[in-house]
Amino acid sequence: YDVYCYAEDDLCLGCSFTFGSTPADVLVTKTTVRTQDNTPPRISIIDRRSIAEDLIQITLRSDEGSKVWCAAWTTDPLNIALTPGVVIKAAASGGACEDDLGNACGDFWIYDLDDLEDGSADGVESQAEYDATPWKRSQDVRIVLSGLVAETVYSYIYCYAEDDETDGVGSSPNAMTYNSGSVDESKVLFTKTAIGSVTTLDESPPTFTKLEIQDPSAANNAIAVTFALNEPGTAYCRATRSDSGETAAHMPINRIVTASWSGVFSSADVTITMTKLENLTPSLTNRDDQDVPIEEGTQYDVYCW
Repeated sequence: YDVYCYAEDDLCLGCSFTFGSTPADVLVTKTTVRTQDNTPPRISIIDRRSIAEDLIQITLRSDEGSKVWCAAWTTDPLNIALTPGVVIKAAASGGACEDDLGNACGDFWIYDLDDLEDGSADGVESQAEYDATPWKRSQDVRIVLSGLVAETVYSYIYCYAEDDETDGVGSSPNAMTYNSGSVDESKVLFTKTAIGSVTTLDESPPTFTKLEIQDPSAANNAIAVTFALNEPGTAYCRATRSDSGETAAHMPINRIVTASWSGVFSSADVTITMTKLENLTPSLTNRDDQDVPIEEGTQYDVYCW
């Protein structure tokens, strides 16, 4: 704050008006005063989602200039209630927590206008420098957590922040608590509750852990394919005569799938029994489908996806 003072004398006996400071006198009294900041940042969770099989993105806002760290666990981490800052910072290190520009958590600031007044150590001393910063108070900040496991539920995701007191670079910061104080948004536990559980994506295709075809076949008019996958999923197969001239190059995924021979795997082995080349009724489709039965004493190539 800029503080200006004005003074006037007491009305003298018989005087009709008082005598006070002139405008020039008032200007000379200008004094700059900064009020104390004794409260930790308030963090609001705007969004959270998995953006890849090993990544979770958290969008948050801080009500003041601060640094922020986030980390994710499948079980509640040891000592989180005792030393939340220590635990979260340790888990966020080594590139596990960054903003979506690639800056490590703890290496970038969320700025506020106060940073124009507290010196240049924080990298912001002018309005132009402030305007050029990517993250500002009360605006969305995107945090990316990496090194996670695909298809995994993370139910313990915490965020922690410290402000820049008292010198603008956080030499003696006000820090969020685990669950004490009167302001929920300044509690680490509150951020966990606001974030909730996030399940990482599954971006890896299933693989066959078993793919067996009895040769020669058990029946003279059918080919049975028994399979298992490394995760729940669906497998598709197509048979073609070995003397047809068709090779693997003629078997794109859509050709295998449109044969309409498939099986759904959950945990136990699944068998697909093909009795003809395509499991369709040609008169009911508008494609050039084949209603050709599996013939006895004939060699077939089988492709599965």
